[in-house]
Amino acid sequence: SFSALTGTACVSRLVSNWFHRYKGTVLGLVTAATGLGGAIFSIMLTSVNQNSGWRWGYRLCGVLLLVLAVLVALIVRNRPEDMGLLPLGEEHEGRKEHRKRLVHRVDAWGGLPMDQLKRKPAFYLALAATVLSCLCSYSGSSFLVPHLRDRGMSPEAAAGFQSLMMLLLAGSKILYGTVCDRIGPKKVMVFALLCCAASAGILSAAQD
Repeated sequence: SFSALTGTACVSRLVSNWFHRYKGTVLGLVTAATGLGGAIFSIMLTSVNQNSGWRWGYRLCGVLLLVLAVLVALIVRNRPEDMGLLPLGEEHEGRKEHRKRLVHRVDAWGGLPMDQLKRKPAFYLALAATVLSCLCSYSGSSFLVPHLRDRGMSPEAAAGFQSLMMLLLAGSKILYGTVCDRIGPKKVMVFALLCCAASAGILSAAQD
């Protein structure tokens, strides 16, 4: 749950506060760090676990997370107004050609109150779809290395395969974010879910 907050919810909110244009592209660039970090740390932690044991792997992760928490506390600001700045794109929103975009800005409408959402079946359907899609996609990546180990791969080869997957994930996040700005997130989400389903089927057929 804490990983979801730091990796998705907080980052999405910060991007929305700082960028009123190119939100998809920027969010893709920011979240691509998970792929790049995963590619590096999957190999590094595998080496630490093999040479020093899994306890030292967790200790290394804990120290790095503490360092990251300090950097976030010192550097990150919730809104650009806290530094006397404007969000990217704010200077264009008063022009005539951008008035239509202003109407559709996410922060121009606060959304339905929670007491109304609770009475709508679509709310629970969307909630269930979000939970199931994240559960299925993230669970597949979490047991990728054990699955490949069971199929006969060495720890190093399995970690290398996971690193390759993470690098492709980083590239896909940047690409998907850019495409979302052009054709909208719904089509991109459907395409991404279809790719996840296909990849799960391909991985299940891995041989020794």
